[in-house]
Amino acid sequence: MKTLGWIALFVLLIYAVQTALLPFFSVYGVSVDLMILYTTSIGFLHGKRIGALAGFSLGLLEDLSVGGFFGIHAFMNLLIGYVIGRFSGNVFEDRAFLPVVASVFVTALKYAGISLFMVLLGYSFHPLLHLHILLVMLIFQLVFSYPVHYSARCLNRYIVSKK
Repeated sequence: MKTLGWIALFVLLIYAVQTALLPFFSVYGVSVDLMILYTTSIGFLHGKRIGALAGFSLGLLEDLSVGGFFGIHAFMNLLIGYVIGRFSGNVFEDRAFLPVVASVFVTALKYAGISLFMVLLGYSFHPLLHLHILLVMLIFQLVFSYPVHYSARCLNRYIVSKK
């Protein structure tokens, strides 16, 4: 039960930071997506099943705070948690460049997926006209990717050492 408590506390902390603090530092209305960064870290640390479950759960939290189409973030985070978790056995968790490279990949994948949903739902959305938004997203994600991954890895080590 203590393990779940520490994880819930960490999730509440990053959720509070993402929803209450980071919007003040947004550019073009874009701020950091800590939930997708934590989903990526969970996928790397625990594999595809736990990564997909964490992605879905964190995506639901994100859907509650963002509004719009309910479930789109849950679905995209679920896919990203599964895909990253699928490759978790092939990488070393202590590599510093891993979360940075993965943050670029998952941010572009999430942007493309949400853009595709917008187009399929019939909305007038031109992703090429919004490339500056993608660029800002990538820069924010690059800056915050290593601190989130390092925190998730430290929390994971602490929980494992207590068992």
